[in-house]
Amino acid sequence: MNQFEIYPAISNVRRNSLSGDFAMFGVSQHDAPIVSSFCAGINTENPITKRRIFLFDSFRGLPSPKKEEISNECSDNFSDGRKIIKQEIYKKGDFSYPKEKVLKSLNGACTHFFIEGYFEESLPNFKKDDYGSYLKFSAIWIDVDLPSSLTEVLDFLLTNNLLDKKCMIACHEGHQKNIIKKISSYEKFDILGYNNTNTCPFLIDSACYFTVK
Repeated sequence: MNQFEIYPAISNVRRNSLSGDFAMFGVSQHDAPIVSSFCAGINTENPITKRRIFLFDSFRGLPSPKKEEISNECSDNFSDGRKIIKQEIYKKGDFSYPKEKVLKSLNGACTHFFIEGYFEESLPNFKKDDYGSYLKFSAIWIDVDLPSSLTEVLDFLLTNNLLDKKCMIACHEGHQKNIIKKISSYEKFDILGYNNTNTCPFLIDSACYFTVK
């Protein structure tokens, strides 16, 4: 992630005066401080509404990919007409970031809650009442790589009514065809568009943005 990928979702919070918290599904020591800094900035702008960050991750890397998820075709279009296609190969444990390093990287100006474990274990045990009488998310970052993990996250958000009415969700895997297909399969979501932030022809890094209809 870079700040240009998450900024549309944060800008949406300001534009629509949303008061909910922030959430990250899939966390790294590089991504978390970006969201934390935005949270701290908004808290400074509006000290009456103190936002929190909820960080969902196993901190052990990816779960075991399903057979059809091991290899994903990824493509991206550039403004100058170039197109890159590559195969991404996933295995259990990829993208593991120790919780201690993530914690050390966070901006201390915000309150953080870690919800630790693989989603199939942690999400069913999450009780929003444990975090106050009101819990809604106004901006969400998803970087989970696997369609099955994305399904777990989206079902969790919808089932538990955790989305502000105009919440924007930013999904890092906008370049994965099977991820976009999965998002499109939900009737309750509208895909708003994509933000290609590439500056290097060897990198594929496009976020997909969507919201509740």
